[in-house]
Amino acid sequence: MQKRGQAAKNAIVDAAADAFREEGYRAASMDAIAQKAGVSKATVYAHFESKDTLFQATVRRFVTPILKLLPGADPVEDVRAELIHFAETFSEILLTPEKADWDRMMVATSKQFPKLARSYFEAGPQKALNRLAKFLKAQEEAGNISVPDPEFSAEMFCGMLFGTRILRNLILSESPPTDPTRVHRSVDAFLKVHAK
Repeated sequence: MQKRGQAAKNAIVDAAADAFREEGYRAASMDAIAQKAGVSKATVYAHFESKDTLFQATVRRFVTPILKLLPGADPVEDVRAELIHFAETFSEILLTPEKADWDRMMVATSKQFPKLARSYFEAGPQKALNRLAKFLKAQEEAGNISVPDPEFSAEMFCGMLFGTRILRNLILSESPPTDPTRVHRSVDAFLKVHAK
């Protein structure tokens, strides 16, 4: 029995996400995605006009819950506590096998499909950096910290916390648990550089 409506759309996106991560964008076929989703190929195209639009939907499905973990763009009373919470929470997401699978697939895809790679980067990592930069700018405007270049500071903070660990997970599939002591030291070093 064919799935209908939103249930069919959700099944298609789930099947496509698995296919893209496991096989790569080029090798993942719409026929196989339809079969895995339990729908007809016509149903896939009724919801998604092309493989590209289906890919965009899978990216949105993946990054949306991650972006919800980012701090807002309002001043906070305790910047240190907010940054520690962000660092610990985000570490758990960025170091998952699923995230590593997505990143590996995008690296493999980027040469042949640079627009898709750019759309993935802009929808996920770039949007996260932009949101973090807005948070830091709000803290400067409130007089909490000094952040003359919020975009650079956002990149600095993420690099301190995630850079080598993400690379290790990407290359070696090793994701050591988050060490609270190292998180606190990184946040304290960041705040020292950005003290008023």
